[in-house]
Amino acid sequence: MFRLRFGALALLLSVGCYASRELASAPHSLDDAGTRPDVRILPFPPDRDAGAAEDAGRGCDAGPDPVLEGPPLLVDLLFVVDDSGSMAEEQAALADQFPSLVRTLATGDLDGDGRGDVQPVDDLRVGVLTTNLGAPGVDPGAIGGCEVRPGDGSGGVLRSQLRGPGCAGAVPGFLAFVPGSGADADAFAADFACLAVVGDDGCGFEQPLEATLKALLPADGPVRFLEGVGQGDGANAGFVREGAVLAVVLVTDEDDCSVADPELFDLESERFPGGERAGGNLRCVTYPEALQPVPRFVDALRSLKARPDDLLLSAITGVPPELVGDPTDVDYEALLDDPRMEVRENPDRPGFLLPACDLEGTGFAVPARRIVEAVRGFGESGVVQSICEPRFDRALRGITDRLGELIRRRACR
Repeated sequence: MFRLRFGALALLLSVGCYASRELASAPHSLDDAGTRPDVRILPFPPDRDAGAAEDAGRGCDAGPDPVLEGPPLLVDLLFVVDDSGSMAEEQAALADQFPSLVRTLATGDLDGDGRGDVQPVDDLRVGVLTTNLGAPGVDPGAIGGCEVRPGDGSGGVLRSQLRGPGCAGAVPGFLAFVPGSGADADAFAADFACLAVVGDDGCGFEQPLEATLKALLPADGPVRFLEGVGQGDGANAGFVREGAVLAVVLVTDEDDCSVADPELFDLESERFPGGERAGGNLRCVTYPEALQPVPRFVDALRSLKARPDDLLLSAITGVPPELVGDPTDVDYEALLDDPRMEVRENPDRPGFLLPACDLEGTGFAVPARRIVEAVRGFGESGVVQSICEPRFDRALRGITDRLGELIRRRACR
């Protein structure tokens, strides 16, 4: 499991119009008794459009960084966050860097030089989900943390509870932000910080791929789930918009364990023995035949968008940092062939896996082979970054760089 310590909020986003779920209309829903996190918002650089004039007319083939104008750019951003043990610091890191992420999207300034590099986002929606889909077919109390509870982001339903120091109340599902059209960006950043703190007492059977599908696909979508139906047109209706870029960010220090055979949850199963060693998540790697195939996830997620440049899959997970230094040029063959990405039991800690990456004295993450394969399936619309970093600024910068490339390709088509 992975442990990190992080500093205070780093970079800042702009003033904009914010509403939770209902754009520019719903009042802020925090309980007045609660004190939200101390998030301070500074204006965008005064020269938000600096450089746009000299870039005008360059066109898509004129150079690497044309600022392209086009129809309003809508982005639906989903964070799927591991809520199992050891994830508290990662959640804090995500909240810490979120203002910088939004500022980048709202200005189109990818490198922080005050000049727009790509078309700014005009309309942003953000949802948070956990990796907990429960443990269908077994007693909910038999596996600690695998209960599905309303509002906590489990079961494929977007999180509405606000959790953490200074957080109170709830929001009605996803958050919405329209840069440059009003005020209350402070509330937007603070609410996300509260949503991102999903806790670290969730299910040890992390299912980020399946949770993503259940959250986004409609009830009559192309796949069936162990329990229930897709919530894209149910509890999460309105989050995924036609014509918007859909960006999914997986944040976990474990590999995906999207279960196809519910008997895997039964720690006393004769077909899948070894329940006494379930604490290190060995069941998921010992019995891969009990898991959903990764191509099923890739095909189903792609079904949501007709054009590949309308969809981005990214992950901050268990991979060696030096092998993903350039997010636009990851050698997936070399990454998966690296000895650190081999799934092996730790001889010094029976029942647990050897790490793919480690920060000495703070923690580790196991090889996320299934997640890497899923990201690889999206080609130029996929990016993987390492969770074994002392900060998340580099990881999120890698994701925004890749998203910027997608936005540029989208505007050029």
